[in-house]
Amino acid sequence: MEKKLVTSDEVMKNLGISRPTLTRWIKNYGFPVIRINPRRNMFDWDDINKWLKNRSEGGEGRKED
Repeated sequence: MEKKLVTSDEVMKNLGISRPTLTRWIKNYGFPVIRINPRRNMFDWDDINKWLKNRSEGGEGRKED
């Protein structure tokens, strides 16, 4: 089955978050992203929903640098 990918704008709109918040989630919290090139990210809703569920159940916290 082919994954339906969505843009950063669609993710921000649907989750009600800002671009800085999305960037922080990707960098610090392992938010699932598919990097198309250095300036283009796409996202899979299935992966996002799994990430959100894991976080709500006390899953992974901040990544260590």
